[in-house]
Order: sequence, then structure tokens, then C-alpha cells
Amino acid sequence: KLIPNVTEKLLDFNSNAKGNPYVGQDKIGENKFIINKVKILNHRWIIADFSDGNIWGEVLLKYFVNDDESISFEVDQSLLYPKQ
Repeated sequence: KLIPNVTEKLLDFNSNAKGNPYVGQDKIGENKFIINKVKILNHRWIIADFSDGNIWGEVLLKYFVNDDESISFEVDQSLLYPKQ
């Protein structure tokens, strides 16, 4: 029950006009960064794959389930892959 809920909440941020704020990267060029794939590692950590269709990267996130059962996220590290 928790894993699909956390994944859905994180992917909901893809609709933000400036891109998903939890990729840890500012918009480069015209396209916004969105999260494509989410892997929940354990009770605290998520690794996610993101791209803007041209540039790809990964982000390591912490997630927290709050007392009111809302979910919050915090970027720990973000990495952009060099273009080949």
C-alpha cells in the first residue's frame, strides 16, 4: 500500500510547469525534467531516473511519511549523465 502511494505522490510533481522539483536539477533548454522510473529502496530512500527527453540523470531522495499521512521528499544527491 505504501510503495504505490509514495510513487504516485512523487510522479504527481511531473505536472509542475518547471518540471519535477525533486530531480535536483534546474531546467536546461526548453524541456522540463520529469521522473520516469522510481525504485523504493527501503523505508527511507528512493532512487529515481529522470530526463527531459534529451538529457538523462538519476536522483537519490529521502522520503518521509508525516503524522497526517502526507508524504514529503528531500533531494540528497542528483547526477546528470554526460551526453554521448
